[in-house]
Amino acid sequence: AYEPVKADPNKVLTEAEAVKVLIEGQEEPVTYTVQEGDSLSSIATKFNMTAWDIKQNNPGVRELYLQIGDELKVTAPKAPVTVRTVEKVVEQIAIEPEVEIRQSDELKAGVTKVVRPGQAGLKEMDYRLTKE
Repeated sequence: AYEPVKADPNKVLTEAEAVKVLIEGQEEPVTYTVQEGDSLSSIATKFNMTAWDIKQNNPGVRELYLQIGDELKVTAPKAPVTVRTVEKVVEQIAIEPEVEIRQSDELKAGVTKVVRPGQAGLKEMDYRLTKE
């Protein structure tokens, strides 16, 4: 039960353009508030930009005069589509044997006897993994 959607023919992308948008996303303007320890280069790294890009978006901003609380215009990539998958993962984990040791009055002091040596084995762990 899907409803038809009207689309502007001028906004329809070619296959190559659609793949590029899905892989790279689009840039979205974001306002970033300067925090303690920030520099233009550390902020640029957070947003995958250069310090020069930040200066272009914020005329008059200077490294030496950055103050905590200043707001800078930066751009962040925004993916137009988010795909969520839920996967079932089964992992085998080695388990160590449970050894049972007892002391007895019939043995010399400090001497112990292994009652059940145990046996190493594998245990299956099921996980549900959600990825976006």
